[in-house]
Amino acid sequence: TQMHPNREPPGLSVLGQMIYDVDSDVTIAVDEVTGVWAYALQADTWTAKAFTPAGNPWPRFYDPVSGLVIATGDDGDPYTLGPELWSYEVETDTWTPIRQANRLAVEPWKYAYDASVDRLVAYDAGGRSGGARTWLFDLRTGTWSGTSAVTPEFSYGWWGTQPAIAYDEAAERTVMAGQGRSVAYDATADRWETLFETASED
Repeated sequence: TQMHPNREPPGLSVLGQMIYDVDSDVTIAVDEVTGVWAYALQADTWTAKAFTPAGNPWPRFYDPVSGLVIATGDDGDPYTLGPELWSYEVETDTWTPIRQANRLAVEPWKYAYDASVDRLVAYDAGGRSGGARTWLFDLRTGTWSGTSAVTPEFSYGWWGTQPAIAYDEAAERTVMAGQGRSVAYDATADRWETLFETASED
């Protein structure tokens, strides 16, 4: 069904991700030019929020424990390693930095919240880190931990070719799909499995 809201964020078409906030019953999006917007489905209304911190954080997932949207960004500080992490409270329009007890050298590429272990699953495509890696982040303690899982390789690619990531609540798996295959990560067993893969042309 095509919706007809009162207005739309000017740059919405180029946004990479929007996150539904269950607690507030709105969808949160960040426009690179005009900042944070909230969409209420029942009212079919976009509302411009007031404040965006430095680094223009992008919403990544909803944390059901805290009831907050979690975002990553980069404040431009060349001496700060890894991602900046923020939590966002819709009602008060408040961004709060998330303390990281230890930091990754580079920012992971894809993120999903895994409710089965209460951890953020982060996929690192490699690059400077030397091969694909899976990381877990504990939002309660601010601690990153590496895993020993053999992590599938996905290329970074351009828009439209990047794989998508999402948490499957029924299967309790983090799923990545794209570039001809889909894979799932079982955080409780620290294991990736291939669900589907197209036949190689070789």
